[in-house]
Amino acid sequence: MFYLMLIVGVLILFSTQLGIFEALVRNFTDAAHAISPRLRRLIEGDPRRFYYPFMLLVLAVIALAIHLALPVELVQISANMSNLGALMFPFALMYLNSRLPKAARPRAWHYAILILNVLFFGFFFINFVYEFITGTALIKF
Repeated sequence: MFYLMLIVGVLILFSTQLGIFEALVRNFTDAAHAISPRLRRLIEGDPRRFYYPFMLLVLAVIALAIHLALPVELVQISANMSNLGALMFPFALMYLNSRLPKAARPRAWHYAILILNVLFFGFFFINFVYEFITGTALIKF
């Protein structure tokens, strides 16, 4: 039973990670294609010309990180990637909201909440990066 459960666990984790990887590449490609007229001209309107090279680049970066980093560092880095996303995506959302028609734009307090989000998660991300580089945290709890 042990080996059967081991195989089932690997298949579940593999499919989950593959789904996350594909979603990351697809979302980035869709956003870049939708926002950038220069990119659309460069790839001649075919998102696949950006999708596959970007997927290979992300795959190479992940493969390099897996082979060069210690397992504890990989866990710390992956745990803080969500903090990095929480730093970037509020600005992207604010930009996209500013492109909406006046009647569809959110109120000012929505932007205030997004800025608070950036400050909160930014603190933890900056503290992690500083500790990762120097070996000592900015603020210890």
